[in-house]
Amino acid sequence: MLTEIAQFQQWLRRRSPHATTHIHYTNDLQLFFRWSRKAPNEVTAGDVDAFIDYCQQQGHATATVNRRLTAVRTFYNFLALMTDDAPANPVIPRRHYARQGRRLPRDVEDQELAQLFAVITPPRDKAMFLLMLRCGLRVSEVRHLDLNDVFLHPSRGQLPRLWLRGKGDAQRVVYLSPQAEAALQEWLSQRPVVSTQAVFPNRFGGRFSVTGIQYCLASYCHRAGCGSPATNCGTPLPGIWWKPGCR
Repeated sequence: MLTEIAQFQQWLRRRSPHATTHIHYTNDLQLFFRWSRKAPNEVTAGDVDAFIDYCQQQGHATATVNRRLTAVRTFYNFLALMTDDAPANPVIPRRHYARQGRRLPRDVEDQELAQLFAVITPPRDKAMFLLMLRCGLRVSEVRHLDLNDVFLHPSRGQLPRLWLRGKGDAQRVVYLSPQAEAALQEWLSQRPVVSTQAVFPNRFGGRFSVTGIQYCLASYCHRAGCGSPATNCGTPLPGIWWKPGCR
């Protein structure tokens, strides 16, 4: 890894310690510089043009290419902050970024949801996925949810709610639907005493990873028959190794 990339990764981690941006951007930068075989001060806008062509020939989605360009552009902005003789930024947004169409998420039929939740019987997993379904929690928000973020018995006139840490370490409040609240109450009444403060500990008493939650849901979809072995109820999840439920 280039020394500058390592410093860039540390800088990103300090700015957003709970985000995974530093991991993705570092991987994108390593890919770019392995492909270009050039030092940062040798890269030109023409090289970025060629890199875009390479990514498109490899079949990468527009969103993926744009994210890689953002990683490169942010890296050069970092160099400009750190040094007086930083190289010019080779990524020119109006020249390099591609427009991408917006698609609405697929609407899941009620029958398919009932089929899925018929096999999600463990209280922990049922509560976890009902929070995602009924309250719109992201996978990362489920992972980071702690016991002191849960307010099931608020003061008079207030509703049961959760304090969440989302993308970019931003905080937000989510109010619980009756179904999600009941499932969470049931799980917390039997949650084992473990060292972690995570609302949903894994079988080792630690905190789930994002990938672990995704694999868990994909496994239930497979068991329910509402998605092929390579899908998560219709959403592609490549490289799944099937396991019987959440671990």
